[in-house]
Amino acid sequence: MFALACSLVSLVTALILMRKVLAADEGTPAMRESRARIQEAPWPTEAPVQDIAIIVVPVAIFVFVTSTKVVDTQTHHTELGFVLRGSSVPLRSSWVRVFPASPGSSG
Repeated sequence: MFALACSLVSLVTALILMRKVLAADEGTPAMRESRARIQEAPWPTEAPVQDIAIIVVPVAIFVFVTSTKVVDTQTHHTELGFVLRGSSVPLRSSWVRVFPASPGSSG
């Protein structure tokens, strides 16, 4: 219920701020001229994609190459793991499994 109230407050705030900005003066002639030049400038759409690909592709290859199958000896569940300095470090598939069960819990 709290999250719903927060989201509604944020939407109302955004609506109020949007109306305030749209009702504001467009500025001095120099500001309007500057805005027009910015809007007319070509927007490089492919450059950000290439920049992101330069980073994402090597990271994806690294993750693929260093990933390994790790089997939990107690539950015999297969987990995703990465090889770090000769040992494999499992990535837990569940938040609950990261921490030991508290006393009195059924997990």
